[in-house]
Amino acid sequence: MVAAKSESASGPVHEAGSRLFLTMTGLVAEVIGALARDAALTARLTLVLSATIQGISSLVVSGRVPTEMADGLIDDAIRVFVAGALAKAP
Repeated sequence: MVAAKSESASGPVHEAGSRLFLTMTGLVAEVIGALARDAALTARLTLVLSATIQGISSLVVSGRVPTEMADGLIDDAIRVFVAGALAKAP
């Protein structure tokens, strides 16, 4: 969804990628609260969470991880991310 085979992604692919990052940015901003005013921090944490979820998805799609494990792995990744983000919040 976030990779393009040419210099510019097609409309639907670009829109899907934009929705993904918008959703992830919202989740990250909600989790880090007042720290979300730091746009660079929010962007960096959004990339970390998005890359983690994309990595899990790639493992499932490639058959290296059974499909039935996908939801649990994504839930675990988000839980670990939230716990880590909250532990560093003032």
